[in-house]
Amino acid sequence: MSLSTLQPYLHYIQHVRTRTAITTLVATAAAGLLIPGIHCIVRSYRGFLALGRGGIPYNFFGWLLQASLKLIARTDTTETSHYSRPEILQLYSPLADLCFLAGPPPLQERSGARPTVPFYTAPQRQTTEIATEATRGRMESFLRAVFSSGAGARDIH
Repeated sequence: MSLSTLQPYLHYIQHVRTRTAITTLVATAAAGLLIPGIHCIVRSYRGFLALGRGGIPYNFFGWLLQASLKLIARTDTTETSHYSRPEILQLYSPLADLCFLAGPPPLQERSGARPTVPFYTAPQRQTTEIATEATRGRMESFLRAVFSSGAGARDIH
């Protein structure tokens, strides 16, 4: 058998080796990107579960919903300048310029640092101070009593 007869076979073997190398390279790159991505997803999901129940499903689908809402959510929840935009002021006029917290007595300035709030769109929780089980129990008992009495929110002093 001459070398010219083997040429198509050698070309095919070279083609297979090149394809295998490309496939290996793509698979390695995908794994290199996927492993850190999975780590970030797991860490975010565990953080979501650590916040506790509140509003949206307390499972992977709830986490996925809040994660997708991050695309349209504001990142700085302490920024208030957007309330001073002319179109907003016009929409809520004449009450837009009225301060409802003017006192007497005047509202005191916040003391201390702002609480830490993780970047989940829902549920919103501060993680700097977490209530004890006893405090949560008293709050839940109070809310059950209010709702069972039929009192509205405006009746609570």
